[in-house]
Amino acid sequence: MRFIDIVNRMEYLDALIKRRATGCPRDIAQKLEISERSVYKMIGQMKDMGAPIVYDSYSKTYYYEEQGGLMLKFLTKVELHQVKGEYKPFFLSTEKIFQ
Repeated sequence: MRFIDIVNRMEYLDALIKRRATGCPRDIAQKLEISERSVYKMIGQMKDMGAPIVYDSYSKTYYYEEQGGLMLKFLTKVELHQVKGEYKPFFLSTEKIFQ
């Protein structure tokens, strides 16, 4: 699977979680056209990224315990400043890589 496909699926899952419209893992698998096991992996990866995802067994949906969402895209210098409040460019010295 191409990386962009994974990103697109993760963004779609993020939108479903925000709307509390995921359904059970089997429903998510059908919506995203992936296996149920892949759904669990994707949710685990999102949790590893800091997403506070919880499953409500009564409503049969995932939701975020705290308002927010994933952001996985290229940001300009201005956008980074807006998100982080401060722009600190990261420069990697090639001298340290090849020592």
